[in-house]
Amino acid sequence: MLLRRHTIERGRTCGWIAFLYTYLVFDPGKRNHRGAEQVHGFSDWVLAVQDRFEVHAAQVWRFLTSFELLVAHNAAFDFRFIDREMTSAGLSSLSRPTYCTMKGYRALGLGGGASLSAVCSHIKLARSGQLHAAIEDAWLAMQIYFWLHDGPVQRRLPVSLPRTPSNFRHVEVGRQCALTFDHHGRCASQPK
Repeated sequence: MLLRRHTIERGRTCGWIAFLYTYLVFDPGKRNHRGAEQVHGFSDWVLAVQDRFEVHAAQVWRFLTSFELLVAHNAAFDFRFIDREMTSAGLSSLSRPTYCTMKGYRALGLGGGASLSAVCSHIKLARSGQLHAAIEDAWLAMQIYFWLHDGPVQRRLPVSLPRTPSNFRHVEVGRQCALTFDHHGRCASQPK
């Protein structure tokens, strides 16, 4: 989720804000890390039927490079993965400036944790549920960015934001699914 054409000065927002997003899910080509399904809600067999990143890489690259500033919580972690996937898809790494809301929060010296959940708790933002949906994480990071710059903070996730990725492929109930994984943990077969 990104902002287009905005300037935040201390205490007020100038210009106009348009919330633009792309919400996609991909087959990572390997098994989830232990506990990941409980965090994001996608099982190995559901992820295995999704598109690979390469299918949407050019679209994601165009989207991300159309902005002057990319904001994320723990930005170094996120952009390391994004750049690796862009390079694997034959695209250049992202060269836009980034802003890390975790570093911005830590710079205030307020103490306590600086995880996304900890910062949200401190500034009275809450998740809409137990799962960590990527679009909600992006929304929360954006609200933290506004809070750090004395901008307008919206406490609730807009109902207009999708709860399911736009490219999500639903797995048929009752469909037999036999996945095999190679010795690196990568999916070696597709669901039947």
